[in-house]
Amino acid sequence: MAILDQILEGLPDSERAGVEAGYLAALGEDGAKYRGDATALEGWAKGLGGDTAALLAPEPGSGAGGAALASLAARAAAGTPPYYSKFLAVGLFRLLELAGAKDPKALEGLCTATGVPSVAVTRDLNTYKAVLSKLAGAKELMRELLERERRKAAERAAEKVAGAGGAPVAAAQAGDAGGVTEPVGRTGEALS
Repeated sequence: MAILDQILEGLPDSERAGVEAGYLAALGEDGAKYRGDATALEGWAKGLGGDTAALLAPEPGSGAGGAALASLAARAAAGTPPYYSKFLAVGLFRLLELAGAKDPKALEGLCTATGVPSVAVTRDLNTYKAVLSKLAGAKELMRELLERERRKAAERAAEKVAGAGGAPVAAAQAGDAGGVTEPVGRTGEALS
């Protein structure tokens, strides 16, 4: 659920909940169960405290995360690896991140243990990082644009208060496109 939260971060809370509910309903899944499972997995991973052995050799009875990873490992051992998606790659990486695993080989070991192709995981994580970077850049650009518009609105309001005589000249000097002038022809006469 962390990836969905990151992608929908810019939306207002009311819209975010609707988009999330619609997405999960389209998949035929229960949103409350997804949230509960995600919370259990995150809690389990945080509780490992950097012990990657529990991630790389998961035991079915070792909590929510251990059971989920043991299920993936059992499927891989039986010759039916799990269905791979970019979301699975991000989820595995997130578990390592929450567990405090710092060793780059931990991701490769987790991929091997669960039967997930490490080359695809690495590729998709690089794409995910690039998308998050672009989202962060877009958010920053939007913040800057909104701030600039607020400043311009404040300047226009101050000019209106200052008086009608100096306002048009000051607005023209500031490059304010709020005032519309009549188009002028070659001879300098207004075109009407």
